[in-house]
Amino acid sequence: MMDQVAFQRMRFVTRAITVAFVTALIGCGPKAQPAASPSTSSEDTDTVRKALRAAYADGVKVAKITDTRCAPGVDVWLLSPGHIVCREDDRHVLFFWEDGTPIEPLPQVDEDDTIVLAVVSSDSKKAIEELQVTVCDGASPVRIAPPGGGNKANEVGDVAAKSNKLHNLRVVKGCSSDRGASATLRAGSQESKNIQVPTLALHRFTIGLGLIYDFSTRVDYRAVTVKGENTPIIVEDKHLVGIAPPIPFVAFRPVPVDVKRSRLRSPGEWFGVALGISVVEPLDHLYLAGLVEPFPGFGFLLGAHFHTVPTLAGGYQSGDRFTGGTEVPVDKRWQIEATRAFLGLSVDASLLTRLLQAIE
Repeated sequence: MMDQVAFQRMRFVTRAITVAFVTALIGCGPKAQPAASPSTSSEDTDTVRKALRAAYADGVKVAKITDTRCAPGVDVWLLSPGHIVCREDDRHVLFFWEDGTPIEPLPQVDEDDTIVLAVVSSDSKKAIEELQVTVCDGASPVRIAPPGGGNKANEVGDVAAKSNKLHNLRVVKGCSSDRGASATLRAGSQESKNIQVPTLALHRFTIGLGLIYDFSTRVDYRAVTVKGENTPIIVEDKHLVGIAPPIPFVAFRPVPVDVKRSRLRSPGEWFGVALGISVVEPLDHLYLAGLVEPFPGFGFLLGAHFHTVPTLAGGYQSGDRFTGGTEVPVDKRWQIEATRAFLGLSVDASLLTRLLQAIE
């Protein structure tokens, strides 16, 4: 029959799995509708369509996007204009009106993505006079602490030829998540407007919590009083670990990942190597696992548990009489033959933080 501790652990694991899985899938709702252009009068309709058509053609060309799944063609795109997002190539064309508002809510982009900022005028009297990148700090190659970063614009290429009075383009790449990408624009006689594109941090190292089932055998020695004996004797207890207390893991990712965007179409971001230690006995246990994380912050672990094994000290053997109290002297030694497999779930620290915030 399951003891109380194991039962409580199982309840904790079940609740954590359910909440984490639901949270990892949050945000998969319908796509937001494109925002209306600032100028909506009928006489400006042709102007808007011409400007959008030209901006689409130049934006796709500058971004070097050839995948028809994200850039289906200008005539199809004009039926419902929106940002062009190519996750597989990490290249995106983001569209803004002349007042600085995006034509639809901005997508989530990573700090190493190539971003084309395309500003479109909805009024033939408001030419795009200026579009200048002001912020695009370089991202840290290994994110352990935030990069120092300056106010250095990391602009890519010469796109002056890809602009006219009704649209203008700028290309940026590698904009750190600290401040994202920013640009200023001026159309006609209006005051300068600001464009802000947040970017998501990429991580090669992530921290998470492992909820595992351990196939290792735990060995304990204790002194007990048995019937017919006045002196306690040493007994050996062996039991399967089973559901273990939560284990903190540090994972290395060959491909840097963010912790928010869906990875279902980016299988290269699923895999990592995780190293865990016991919080209770950090010097006696080491967990090495492969990590598969198809959902941001929620994945699967399969690995090996290396641990020390206690042996009786002082020449004692199991079954000997012991008069030294209740604590039997033991020596702990690492034994490779005691290594066993474990499997379980991994919940990233960022997802746990969002869970706690949601509960509050």
